[in-house]
Amino acid sequence: MRALLLSCVALVAAGCAAIEPRVAAPEPIVAGAPRSFDLSGRVAVRHDEEAFTGNLRWEHLPSRDELWILTPLGQAVAHIVREPGIARVKIQDQPEQRATDVEELTARMLGWRLPLEGLEHWVLGVSAPGTPSRIELDADGRISRISQDGWTVEYLRRSEEFGLNLPATLVLRREGLEVRLSVHEWNLARQARP
Repeated sequence: MRALLLSCVALVAAGCAAIEPRVAAPEPIVAGAPRSFDLSGRVAVRHDEEAFTGNLRWEHLPSRDELWILTPLGQAVAHIVREPGIARVKIQDQPEQRATDVEELTARMLGWRLPLEGLEHWVLGVSAPGTPSRIELDADGRISRISQDGWTVEYLRRSEEFGLNLPATLVLRREGLEVRLSVHEWNLARQARP
């Protein structure tokens, strides 16, 4: 009887484990991932009861980020620049603001946080190096979700670009905030391999 009971418990435990997502140890970088990129696409933000939908243009270099958040008609809403030790945000009809932390500065200027330090890695489908993360894999062994630095990043769609499997749609969530990014165009022409 005891052997039957242990067998049933083991069977139930095995069944529960089968429906859990696979979890992998974090990889700081995927082989061949670009260190520089340009992308353009759509961004949709829901923060508490407010929402914004527009376009995004992002130029990323290892030492500099420059982003433009645009209305659907292409008018600039915000221009964000991050360089070592300084972040700048310019919103139309307002003076440029500066701070050392881009996430705090965007929270103050835009009303919602833009986690640029992590996003430069998450947008490539990898976790950011230097802080702990939890990674879940899909059935094909690709990263489907990253939990890191208080954010959850879920990958909804991917595309093959320049021989790499890159995220095409990802959703970042944090308490009271959801940022959905759909990449329409990647430019990796200036990339420098690690």
